[in-house]
This record gives sequence, structure tokens and C-alpha cells, in this order.
Amino acid sequence: MKFIRLTSLKDSKPVFINPDFIGHMFSVPEKMSYGSVDEIAHTTVGVTTHNNGGIKVAEDVKQILKLIELSKS
Repeated sequence: MKFIRLTSLKDSKPVFINPDFIGHMFSVPEKMSYGSVDEIAHTTVGVTTHNNGGIKVAEDVKQILKLIELSKS
């Protein structure tokens, strides 16, 4: 079993995910209102073993796909 290491958007701590259990991932653009940033751009990664909507991480989709590819080799 191999894991990939991602960075939690909430507290910048590492999150280790088994790529075999990633159900979905998508980019969320930066959200602004009244000239201030409400939410920075991030990626949400959903894991099939949890029904919580996903984990917000700092890496983008391309970086995650590259990490998954490297974990398979």
C-alpha cells in the first residue's frame, strides 16, 4: 500500500492519502468579496471511504496526478 503526501489547506500539516481510494478531485478558484480574499484557490480531494465532501489541500490537480503516477512506479 502506497500513500501520497498532500498539504492540508486548513493548518498546512501533511495529509497522507492512499491514491487507490481517491474518488474525486477538483480545483476551487479563489473567492473574493468586497476586495478581500474569502477563500484562497485550492483543490478538494474526495476519498471513497469518507462521506465528508473531501479534504481541502494546497496542491493543484496536476501536482496530485504527478504524485499518483510516481507512487505507482
